[in-house]
Amino acid sequence: MQDWVRKDYFIEGFSGLAGSDDLALFKAGKTAMFIQGSWYSTDIAESGIEAGLFPFPPYEKGEDIPPQVGGITTPVGINKYSDKPDLAAELLNILLTSDKTVQMQKERSVLPARVPVSLEGIKEGTLFHDMITTWNRINESGNVAHFLDWTTPTMWDTLAEAGRNLMASKITPDEFVKLLDADYREWQKNKPGAAQK
Repeated sequence: MQDWVRKDYFIEGFSGLAGSDDLALFKAGKTAMFIQGSWYSTDIAESGIEAGLFPFPPYEKGEDIPPQVGGITTPVGINKYSDKPDLAAELLNILLTSDKTVQMQKERSVLPARVPVSLEGIKEGTLFHDMITTWNRINESGNVAHFLDWTTPTMWDTLAEAGRNLMASKITPDEFVKLLDADYREWQKNKPGAAQK
């Protein structure tokens, strides 16, 4: 990433831009790529610009696609201290697998959790079709990892601050990794129930 900065792959002033700023520049045709999540797909599709979606490519030509970071909207789970885990599991099952939920997600161009996602009723050549095809492909490859900021309650802030400093070359890649690792280890040590192990 620091090498990309040195080679001017990012637009001038990129470090001061928010996600919505980046989106506006992309929709205005000021940038060639917009590396973001599928949650922006509806905005991009409605803007009328010609755009496609694809996974991060392999490291070397001809290799399989590398691990991809992805997931559906918000992480969901059942707290091990819940006194109604069966009821919670039933709700998650409805949210993730019911035909009605999947249909509603498709109607709103939202990424369904149930994979593979049927392409029935999704128009080819659209951004949503690209998104679903890519989602199916990376799930079939077994190379999906969750968002790093889901790892701990403070990881979002740690990633944001460390990422800004990394891109500004204020810290090294090794220092960046150590900051993330320290956040993770602190949470493992202090999270609820950790002392019971």
